[in-house]
Amino acid sequence: MQQRGKKMRFPTVASKRKPKTPIIVESPTKTRTLKRFLGDEYDVLATKGHVRDLPEKDFAVDLERGFRPTYEVIPARRRDLAVLAKHVAGADRVYLACDPDREGEAIAWHVAEVLGIEPDRRARIEFNEITERAVRAALAAPRPIDLNLVNAQQARRVLDRIVGYQLSPLLQQRLGGWGAGSRSLSAGRVQSAALRIVVERERERVAFVPQEYWRIRAVLRPVDREENFQAEVVRRDGEKLQLRNQTEADEALAELRQASYVVADVTRREVSERPQPPFRTSTLQRAASARLGFPAAKTMAVAQQLYEGVDLPEGTVGLITYMRTDSTRISAEARAAATKFIEANYGQEYVGPGARGKAAKGSQDAHEAIRPTDVSRTPDALGPYLTPDQQKLYRLIWQRFVASQMAPAVYDQTTVDISAGRYGLRTTARILRFPGWRAVYGAGEADDEAAEPGAGENGGAGNGSEPAEGIDGPAAPGEQKGKRNGEAVADRLPQLSPGEPLVLVDLLASQHFTQPPPRFTQGTLVAELERYGIGRPSTYAPILETLRQRRYVRSVGRYLVPTSLGIAVYDFLMEHFPHVMDLQFTARMEEQLDAVERGESDWVKVLEEFYEQFARWLQEAQTAEPKVIEGQTCPECGGRLVERFSRFGRFAACEKYPACKYTRDVGWAIAERCPECGQVLQVVLTRQGRLVVKCTAPECGYLRDSETHGEEAGGEESVQGGVQAAPKCEECGADLV
Repeated sequence: MQQRGKKMRFPTVASKRKPKTPIIVESPTKTRTLKRFLGDEYDVLATKGHVRDLPEKDFAVDLERGFRPTYEVIPARRRDLAVLAKHVAGADRVYLACDPDREGEAIAWHVAEVLGIEPDRRARIEFNEITERAVRAALAAPRPIDLNLVNAQQARRVLDRIVGYQLSPLLQQRLGGWGAGSRSLSAGRVQSAALRIVVERERERVAFVPQEYWRIRAVLRPVDREENFQAEVVRRDGEKLQLRNQTEADEALAELRQASYVVADVTRREVSERPQPPFRTSTLQRAASARLGFPAAKTMAVAQQLYEGVDLPEGTVGLITYMRTDSTRISAEARAAATKFIEANYGQEYVGPGARGKAAKGSQDAHEAIRPTDVSRTPDALGPYLTPDQQKLYRLIWQRFVASQMAPAVYDQTTVDISAGRYGLRTTARILRFPGWRAVYGAGEADDEAAEPGAGENGGAGNGSEPAEGIDGPAAPGEQKGKRNGEAVADRLPQLSPGEPLVLVDLLASQHFTQPPPRFTQGTLVAELERYGIGRPSTYAPILETLRQRRYVRSVGRYLVPTSLGIAVYDFLMEHFPHVMDLQFTARMEEQLDAVERGESDWVKVLEEFYEQFARWLQEAQTAEPKVIEGQTCPECGGRLVERFSRFGRFAACEKYPACKYTRDVGWAIAERCPECGQVLQVVLTRQGRLVVKCTAPECGYLRDSETHGEEAGGEESVQGGVQAAPKCEECGADLV
């Protein structure tokens, strides 16, 4: 690898005694943790983060000479590097113990470059956890710096610099009028793809048309016992029941009041529910978002503290393994320790085979899952020594790891099918027989990611396993507890037998409306990026933070909502740089960077192939004339209408501007027709920054605000109109027929 950037010159310090062996890490906290068990033989020093980078105010990439970057020492790190040079001078060995990933390898390489340490020298050590066993094993097996890892990180850095520096000025020029806030306008290779996901979800929500439907439940009891229970009407004439309005519901209610109810079938079976695998970066961020309300950046910051070390009575101790990983595997030692802990605290029958999740797209599986370094350090025992946020996150990680090594929870499930003339009803009850891993979580706790709309860990349930929800306490007579796959689930049912007649106590009808897809939270957006193979464990949190800092998205509660600025940027990039916005293209670039890391591709050739296309797209966008809107003319002067962009997104303007100042909104056409005039509807961005549905006919004033769909329901159905009971006789209380 060619040297890029100048070495700093530091004074040589003579010493009469043999110097300690330096170990260089990034964090001062990590130095305290290592010093606790390494003793006086080693001199543990910290770089305090990156030491060199591309300069902020210069492009610093030579496109004509193999994309050679010119690095400079970060001014704030000059004094720290001088200290490092003083300690390294005269040392027989130097160990570079930066984090075990691309970024850590790059930091190690930059330190070696600045201090004059040859990259092929066996100076690089890495460990997945900061424990004496892991660190001493790493010291026994040093290796040269892995230039494939360095090149992969360098390629990503140069790639992002090219896109950011060459695309952002064009964005600034075309979306003018931003005033003092214009400095925040930027485009990025990965952030733009993430922005597309958020904006297009918002478009789906705005274009969504709620559909009315009704559900009917019957309150029943055995003939000889006052044991009420509920069953849902699910079939009519053998087909799935679909009630689209109140008229259809009333017709069904009238028939059901006249029907005779008989138990058709009773099915009893054992259902097991397997635990989720240990966390990887994306699932930790998702679970922390769902259960703790932590943004991704906060999750990673707190996890970094737990990894690097927390002050305990015995000294500074690293409590979890490395938190940037795409793997769910654990070491044999960790498995053995978990088994021993579970046997001692719960019993042999609680030990399970160990849960393993489905590999994420683009997974490298280079490191273990995120787990406690010592499972015997329980969250409660560590409580006095952790901050509230540290304890919350540690508890999440500890519970997930211990549960992942435990036996499945086992339920006795009873399903009762009931016939009522041409209607079929069903009810299900589940009783927890053996808690298994739920002994750690509690029987009523949902899975870590279950609180995130649309989220769920791959491989969590497994073959023959089903999630148990709503098993959190007794129901009142006739009341249901929770749902399973949209079906009502009770915690108990009376003893019933096939052929047994039942008494109808009441009929309950409720009106519902289908809901639009939920907005993304930070956790579910990370899951979506991972699903497409966009980003890697070290980049998820920075991607989200960039969108926030650039004011492309804002938070409404836990949900991410695109701003008018974000939508305008999306509009422009989709028009002129569709490949940059293409999710598959972005994912393929990630795969190419992974190939560089594995030594299968040359990083310069990867950049050459990208830049050949990108330069052409950039040139076309810079010289493109405004697109003429075919078949439409200016209603004020008869000139052609052309498509332009502003901070309010796309709009149509007269080609004779500034002589003619006519403009109108241009949005995205949707399949729905205007309920007032029958013309095509479109989604447009208003000057107030809201997406609305508007009729394309100029003479029609139909407008539907995106907020008419109501508040976020987290994927739950909307219920309106409450419950309709069968009409009763005022004298005796019986159903009127």
